[in-house]
Amino acid sequence: MLYKTLGVTSNNVVFIGDSEFFFFDAAELFKNADILNRGILGDNTIGVYHRIDDVLLGHPKKIFIEIGTNDMRYQPNDTCLAYMHKILKRANSISPETKIYINSLLPRSADYKGLIEDYNKKLFNLCGSSHITYIDLYSKFVRAGMLNPQFNGGDTLHLNARGNILLAQIIKPYLASN
Repeated sequence: MLYKTLGVTSNNVVFIGDSEFFFFDAAELFKNADILNRGILGDNTIGVYHRIDDVLLGHPKKIFIEIGTNDMRYQPNDTCLAYMHKILKRANSISPETKIYINSLLPRSADYKGLIEDYNKKLFNLCGSSHITYIDLYSKFVRAGMLNPQFNGGDTLHLNARGNILLAQIIKPYLASN
């Protein structure tokens, strides 16, 4: 895999997750070549768990994680959260100096509303008990329980350019902090 070959260093900030990060050009939005994008289309928590070591072994400064939407079609939220817990344990074990940030899931179509709200609530609690910074994106992008049309990339799943700019504005303070 290309990501494994390219590697990660302690100078890097890594964005890892599913298509939301795949389509989020963080290096360009933040004008920072030390940012690496490890978002993969269709990925899920199990996928991130199986590839997180490739990121952690480089001991990056920070990792931003956004994952879980694709899990909802195939497994219960509690299974997804169990993998998130395993990811956080691996991070603490392999690279305790790396600062971890967990993004809430974004709102999607009405089909996902209850699932995403439940997942985000449990994810918030997991982050609190693990002393991990939780970034609430959901409340900034929701309208009537769904992805706000002004940020919709056309499929009620992904962000348009305006949505990605807002996402960058929300993440920027965390990127700048120690």
